[in-house]
Amino acid sequence: MTDTLLSRAIRMLVGGESRAVRKRTDREILSRHRREFVARFRNEDASADSLEGLSAEFLVWFTRTVRLEVMMNAWVGIDRMPDWRTGFLTFRAITILFDDPQKVFRMRPEEAGAYFASGRYLQDLRCHLFLDFDCLTDQLCRVMVGEFGYTPEIVAFLKQNFGRLNVSLDHRRAGVMNELDTGGWFAETIEDEAVYR
Repeated sequence: MTDTLLSRAIRMLVGGESRAVRKRTDREILSRHRREFVARFRNEDASADSLEGLSAEFLVWFTRTVRLEVMMNAWVGIDRMPDWRTGFLTFRAITILFDDPQKVFRMRPEEAGAYFASGRYLQDLRCHLFLDFDCLTDQLCRVMVGEFGYTPEIVAFLKQNFGRLNVSLDHRRAGVMNELDTGGWFAETIEDEAVYR
């Protein structure tokens, strides 16, 4: 992994190689994080020529700050994160699904909260159909009737007689279903945008 953004950042910010990062905007973003990056890096068991001794905490911090800003600049043309908290999946969804991602990312926290809570965001989506995981089954049923022409009776029968298909590993199925039914761990990971495998 000699040519990743992280390895180039280490060479530039720790090793002093100014040519390690070619793109000017990437250098500017990295320079903005220099002090914290170097301080965090010095607390790691790593050297400037290896990523091997870096902790998961360092990698998560780097991904959620520096890397996300670099990606944001490359994909959306904005070089700073929004003032409101966004995780990687939210960031990707906005860049892919919205007509004008810059408009969304430039909102102040209270504007963004009201924008999403009111449902106004739906008119700014590129896609014709948007399903929300909070009420996925009901929305899928409406799509089956409205878009695909199934009769309401067939959809009601399917909804009533077919349960969830749990594709988890055998030794984890019971725990996963329990969490889904109680809304415990699963609900928290949705908020944190973690992916369960």
